Amino acid sequence: MTDEKLTSNGYWHNFWSDTSKARPLFGRPISVFQKQFDRWLPRNADWTAIEIGAYPGANLLALCLSHKYRPVALDILPQVMELPAAAERAGIHGLEALHQDFLHWETDRRFNVVVSFGFIEHFADPAAVLKKHWELVAPDGYLVVSVPLFSPVQLMVRKIAFTPEKMQELYAVHNAQVMTIRGFRQLCREVPGADVKFLGPVANMMMPYSGNEPFVRPVGRWIVRAMRLVNHLPRLIGWSSGLFSPSALMIARKPPA
Repeated sequence: MTDEKLTSNGYWHNFWSDTSKARPLFGRPISVFQKQFDRWLPRNADWTAIEIGAYPGANLLALCLSHKYRPVALDILPQVMELPAAAERAGIHGLEALHQDFLHWETDRRFNVVVSFGFIEHFADPAAVLKKHWELVAPDGYLVVSVPLFSPVQLMVRKIAFTPEKMQELYAVHNAQVMTIRGFRQLCREVPGADVKFLGPVANMMMPYSGNEPFVRPVGRWIVRAMRLVNHLPRLIGWSSGLFSPSALMIARKPPA
C-alpha cells in the first residue's frame, strides 16, 4: 500500500492550533451524522468503536454517547491523548487513546465499528486506506466513512468566496477524485464483501465555514453567510443532495464469519 500523504504532520498541527476548531473537547459532542448513526447502527454496550484520525473527537464521542460503544481514538497527533479527559466530561468512561500513524500501525485487534470522517481523501491511494479500515472491522461489524464533497454548489461558493491561495491549498491536500458522489461510490465498490446499508450525501446544505475566516475574501463573506442561512430550508425538510451537500457518508456491514 502506498503511504503517500497529501498532508504533512505539520499541516495538521497548524490546522488544530486554532483551539476554536476543537470545541468538542469542551462541550457536549454533536455529530452531523447522528441521524444516520441512529438509523443504521445497532446499540450495544459490549461493542468497541475506533475512529481513525480521531482528534478532536466530536463524531466518536457523539456516537459512543448515543450507542454505548467503548471508544478507541487513534491519531498521529499527540493531542489525541486529550480525548480521554474530554470523554469523561461528556459522561463516557474508559476511552482508549492511541498515538499512532494509522498506515504503519500493526495490530491483530478487530473492532465492531470502525469509523473515519474526512480522512481517506488526504491520501494519494484512498482505496488502499479504505481497505485497511475494512480489515479492522470484526465479523458482523460496521464500517462508517465520510468524505467532504466538492459538490457543484459547495465548490462554486468556495471559488467565489475564498482567496486563490486557499483554493490552491484545498486542491493540494485533498484527493478530489473521491470527493464527488460518483467518485465516492466508485471507491466504496472496491470494499470486498461489504453490505452497504447507506451511501449518499448528508448534512443538507451546511457550509462548514462561518465567513469570518481570514481566507474568506470580503466580497465572499456575505455569500458564505447567505448559504448558511439558506441551509435552514433543506435542514427543515431533511433534504441532502450531491448538488449542494457538504459531505458523503457510507455505512457498510461486514458479513458474519
